Amino acid sequence: MGSADFDTLAAAGELRAAGIESAHAEAIVNTVSQATSGLLTESRFETVIGDLRTGLRAEFRAELREHRAYLDQRLAEHTVALSELRSATEAGLAKQAAALETGLAKQAAALEAGLARQTAALAEFKGEIYRYLWIQGGSIIVILSSLYMLAESWSRG
Repeated sequence: MGSADFDTLAAAGELRAAGIESAHAEAIVNTVSQATSGLLTESRFETVIGDLRTGLRAEFRAELREHRAYLDQRLAEHTVALSELRSATEAGLAKQAAALETGLAKQAAALEAGLARQTAALAEFKGEIYRYLWIQGGSIIVILSSLYMLAESWSRG
């Protein structure tokens, strides 16, 4: 179980060439291979970093999807709440507008009725003034006729 960078056959061959017996050379190579098998090499480091980056990206994307789903849900809830608020506000405004129109109609009717009463009162007052003027005119004619008759009877003598 050696590392990919450590050639155990070549290492054993070099040890035998140096004069070490074959069994000892293989034992030394196996010991070194086992001792270095857990060490971090540059290629392993790059592989692990690449795996981490890929995993982190996937986790980050998943987390972003979760946040987006949460935000979309909240946006939908707020949109519904705003729609309900808008409907309630529009209904309240329509109710207020209807109440104002009813109140204005009542006020207009009351003003028209008051104006009609005033117009009738003025017409009645006008009729009384004309009647008073006729009475006064008739009285003046009677007085003038009486004075004329008196003046004529005095002038006769």
